[in-house]
Amino acid sequence: MTKKDLPACPVEITMGLIGEKWKVLIIRDLLTGTKRFGELRKSVTGITQKVLTNNLRQMEAFGLVKRKVYAEVPPRVEYSLTETGLSLKPILDSMVKWGNEYREKSSAKQYPPEYLMVIFFYFLLFLRLYFIIFIILKLTIITKIIEHPITIPLLIFSIS
Repeated sequence: MTKKDLPACPVEITMGLIGEKWKVLIIRDLLTGTKRFGELRKSVTGITQKVLTNNLRQMEAFGLVKRKVYAEVPPRVEYSLTETGLSLKPILDSMVKWGNEYREKSSAKQYPPEYLMVIFFYFLLFLRLYFIIFIILKLTIITKIIEHPITIPLLIFSIS
């Protein structure tokens, strides 16, 4: 994304720069300080080496990340946030706050006690009706057996 093809909407600009799944997580980990490639790969769970490399290159091109290569054997590369990258900290702080509040609200309101009491009441009502029907059916069968002992095999056959 070059300056000449930046969208007019500031939210669209931000989403274009950090809207992909992994970029916010990479920024989150670089906010704590400089990291090597292997450290980032371990801390961003589930990211592949190729995807991490591509995201870091894009973020470097956008001016969010700086890459420092040391002339050593084996070569060592470190990544850190630029001033522009560090300026995203308030956005990530807001995301952390919102995520924590959402987690608390969604877990607290998952099943309110009143709802569970209503379910339990209907369950007990269903059990009572089931046993009443079972007892009535059983008494009906016993009555028919007593009244007509010869039709016992026919009755059993018709029930099953």
